[in-house]
Amino acid sequence: MDNNGISTFAVEEEAEVLFENIHVRDGKFFKEFYSFTFFKRPLLIALYVSMVLSVITNVVSFIMGTRERLVWTIGPILWFLLIFFIYKRNVSVGLKRQMEDGNGKLIVYTVKVLEDRILYKTSLGTEMTFELQKIKRVNCTKSYLLLQTFAYQMIPVQKDCFTKGSYEDFCEFLRAKGYKVKG
Repeated sequence: MDNNGISTFAVEEEAEVLFENIHVRDGKFFKEFYSFTFFKRPLLIALYVSMVLSVITNVVSFIMGTRERLVWTIGPILWFLLIFFIYKRNVSVGLKRQMEDGNGKLIVYTVKVLEDRILYKTSLGTEMTFELQKIKRVNCTKSYLLLQTFAYQMIPVQKDCFTKGSYEDFCEFLRAKGYKVKG
């Protein structure tokens, strides 16, 4: 809202909206988001592979008679279990927060893309504007594009929920702006 009580979202919306995406964050969203966050990022995959190789090496050493290597085998296994527990908990807590914030209903998110900015609005009345140039990276999951800002905020866009424009055209728009978009 500006000083006159006029919604800046409504004023900015007068510019041409190129793409519009309306979606809810349900259990499917939280599973995909946290699966990406905890298991599918390249640096984490490299870390997990190195830990698995470490466990295999330590098990082989244990079998060959070096008993003190057993301690180094248990640590990575416990770490994997902890990461999986945190993933499951975050999915549950994320959905629970959505339901609490929406008074028992899922919150509807509207993402409108203009030539130089993204307008983001929820059914609770929250309105935000993001400059398109503030998008650092575009991450892709099975059903979502996650637009990450330099401040590490994520703007999810569900691939099959475009009400204006299409997913393919949106990807081309982002590529034309210089972003790497897979899919």
